Amino acid sequence: MELIKAPSFTMFSLLVILTKLCDFTSGVTISPDGGYSDVIVRIDASIPTVNCSDRLRNLKTILSNSSSSLLTSLSGRAYFHSFIIIVPHTWDEDLCQFTEDRDSAVAATRAADIVIDEHDGDPYVEHSRGCGYPGDGIFLSVDSLDWLDSTALVSAWIEYRYGVIRSAGCRPVHQIIRDHPDFTEVVTDNEPHRASMADIRVVRQPLARYVLAIETTASMMVGDAWKWVNKAAQKLIRYDLPASSSLAVVSYNNASKVEHPMERVDGPARERMADTVPGKYQLAGHNVRCVVCLFQNILHQVLKGDTAGAHIILLTRGGQHSASLTDQQIISEYVHQYGIKVSTIIIPTGNHLPFYDQIAQTSGGQSFLVRSSPEPMDVYFPIVTSMQRILWPDSSSSALKTETIHHQEHFTSRNTTEGTFYIDKYLGKNTVFGIYVADPEEHLIKSVTFQDEDGTLYGPYKKMSASYDLINFKTPNIVGEQPFGVAAGRRWKYRVEWFASSKKMAKTILSVTSGVDPGEEQLVVSSWVAGIGWCDAFQHVRVLARMRRGNRRVVGARSVIASIEVEMENGTVISLPPLEMVDDGEGDSDMIHGDGIYSATILEYPATGRYSLTIHVDEAEEATAAKTAPGPVFHLSSLPEEDCVPPARVRDLEITVTGGNRSILATWTSPGGDLDQGSVDRFTVVYSVDVSDLLDEAAEAKVLATLDRQAVAGDSLVQEIEFPFSNQLWHIGLYARDGEGNRGRMSNIQQVFIPEPVTSAPVQVHRLGQIPNTSSDWFIIIIISSALGGILMLSLLCVIFICITSKKQKTPSITSENNCHYSNDKASPDFSIFQSDSSSCCQTPSTPPNMQGVTDLQQILAGQRAAWPVYWSAEQILGRSESESSYEQEDSYQVFGLPPSPGGRIVTPGVDEGYDDGRIVTPGVDEGYDDGRIVTPGVDEGYDD
Repeated sequence: MELIKAPSFTMFSLLVILTKLCDFTSGVTISPDGGYSDVIVRIDASIPTVNCSDRLRNLKTILSNSSSSLLTSLSGRAYFHSFIIIVPHTWDEDLCQFTEDRDSAVAATRAADIVIDEHDGDPYVEHSRGCGYPGDGIFLSVDSLDWLDSTALVSAWIEYRYGVIRSAGCRPVHQIIRDHPDFTEVVTDNEPHRASMADIRVVRQPLARYVLAIETTASMMVGDAWKWVNKAAQKLIRYDLPASSSLAVVSYNNASKVEHPMERVDGPARERMADTVPGKYQLAGHNVRCVVCLFQNILHQVLKGDTAGAHIILLTRGGQHSASLTDQQIISEYVHQYGIKVSTIIIPTGNHLPFYDQIAQTSGGQSFLVRSSPEPMDVYFPIVTSMQRILWPDSSSSALKTETIHHQEHFTSRNTTEGTFYIDKYLGKNTVFGIYVADPEEHLIKSVTFQDEDGTLYGPYKKMSASYDLINFKTPNIVGEQPFGVAAGRRWKYRVEWFASSKKMAKTILSVTSGVDPGEEQLVVSSWVAGIGWCDAFQHVRVLARMRRGNRRVVGARSVIASIEVEMENGTVISLPPLEMVDDGEGDSDMIHGDGIYSATILEYPATGRYSLTIHVDEAEEATAAKTAPGPVFHLSSLPEEDCVPPARVRDLEITVTGGNRSILATWTSPGGDLDQGSVDRFTVVYSVDVSDLLDEAAEAKVLATLDRQAVAGDSLVQEIEFPFSNQLWHIGLYARDGEGNRGRMSNIQQVFIPEPVTSAPVQVHRLGQIPNTSSDWFIIIIISSALGGILMLSLLCVIFICITSKKQKTPSITSENNCHYSNDKASPDFSIFQSDSSSCCQTPSTPPNMQGVTDLQQILAGQRAAWPVYWSAEQILGRSESESSYEQEDSYQVFGLPPSPGGRIVTPGVDEGYDDGRIVTPGVDEGYDDGRIVTPGVDEGYDD
């Protein structure tokens, strides 16, 4: 295996390395000619040996054929050069017809690219990082080996290796593959036969082999820590290690010593190994450490070159200066070159070196921090539970796995302690109730009583067993019926009574452990972190947790919560608010819906220091209890200096066509400015015929509208937008921007087809930034109704006018009595004058007509000797009146705009003296009225008739 170059272990680079490796990135390499080497195929340990030879033969055939299939699918750019098949340790070479390649045993410690298990259904690919990023594994059911072909496997490989998530709206496949870093250095030479000779090797999964490495410097005596380290080591060796495992004990300070060589843990070997753990008198008198010496001694003297399955459990103070950068580089190379897993239990006296967390996370182990305390149980109990959790993943499927399902603290100042615990239906094997005490002789336990959920009492038990006094663990001495004999899926209560104590108050811890039946499906929670490059100088952290119950993905869990504890550089410890993890596939934190991988993004970073996570799972399955599992650890040496977190993706965009096919109505729920927190300032609506223009952020999609509007996460928004495009299928989406200009991901995309616009009155399209007016329809109705009412009123006035003018008495003609029609040589060609009543056309009125209340135009018309057509305009009437005038007076009052002459004035009743009847006087015709004036009766003097 190629040596890894030495990293520069600043705290910031530590985070970068951790985020790249803690999810166990594939170790597959690609050669310059496109050949993929050492693709790991792991057959799950649960697969029995029944038909193992047929299954292995079918698998080899599929893998062999897939090499040429990949070459064809990628147009000659890549092929499979070699595979390593890891079979369960229980598979026999003769029975299953394979020859083990022991040189490939180190590869068995790497994460698998292809996993074969007993799940139901078709092959699938796990993704946790989204489009364009490698997946987390290809999963094939063992039954599919009977029918699966190489084409299906190659399709899954393309999805896994290149991050082609077909259900997540990724860019086109050819674009993702074209831009993948695998092909930056590949040079194809058009050799079609280079893919026909894939090498397939088989190796058995090695059993875990533990090396218990304990620091023995003088600092281990500070706070009496060594006493509890020794007791925890005794408990691990004597009671907790599975019988099928092997163990070696090594101590180190400035040199390293093998206290006990690697040996299988069985029978009397346990006691012999436990006795080799150094006592306090074997501790060094100095604080000089050589961690590199420890690893070299383990490799050469303990493992002797056979590192397959090696797992080092390191108990150390982890001092800030315990390993130089060169030491860290060398240890990292050892771990990665030889496939060694390292788990660390750090018991610091001050600030510790982040390297111990990092090496555990990157090698696939776990890291635990045990803080100093004046209470011995605050040191002892965490070491015990840390060792228990370290053993859990390595235990074989046939081993009994034990976990702590409940614990409670008690102080000797109280006389009673009560509590409840629930035994999961998958647990119940070897359930033990015990109490960790500082002094097994002065434990002060008076009695213990249990009660099941049916109300049945067990106890009180007043005698405590001395079987575990060596490890300061007291259990009630139960004679007769055992309380937890049929305990699976049941809730229990307990009550502990204590003797009074006159000594200094001390802490004890009550604990309940229970084992998983090897035949039952076990809940396995594995978690890791990944970096997000939103900022140039800082990586935000995404937390991911995979849930499996046996081979089943845990989907629809009631709750998955990540608790985060931050130890600042000054030693202060703070807890962040719980972080809800989701499996919604919305793309901001979680990528694929319903895949059993739950995700969350940490947005709050209060200080630099150590961030440790714990995952709490409630499956929502009947008769199961909530589970707590240790999570990943990372360190920060800097904090974000700017707001570079984008808004979340809009997930519920809906588009409807409105306004007679001239506009669209968009509705959606606003995200926050920092994912789902805070507010956004702007939304941009984009559209394109090609959906890839919207999915690819590098492409310049056409902007339909920009909405400048501040909205808080959860606000419901509605916007009507003009869309003048028809007879074409369009794709429409939108994205948000916050006040800092950070852009969110593209929303869900809607398809819109708009037919030709309906011919109708234009529909008002509201300006962006305003809420659409819901009363626009009423406004249009009011306008139309008002227009119709106006037309009706004008029509009514016209009818009234016609009726009035038709009833009015006509003015007599001044022509001869023999001629009833008056003609004018200057009349226009289309003009004709007629009288509707010929019998009266030559008569003159005996009395002038009454003109009170008549308009000026009517007064003018009343003075004419003929009626005008009703459709004439005022201008035509006045013009014609001038041309037909037979009066000889110097001026005429029929023309608007001219002042009346002295000989033809208008007489106003009550104003002009002597003219009091308001009649029109015609000169030379009406007797007594010879000056052509309009006389108002009772006003104009002299005209009183």
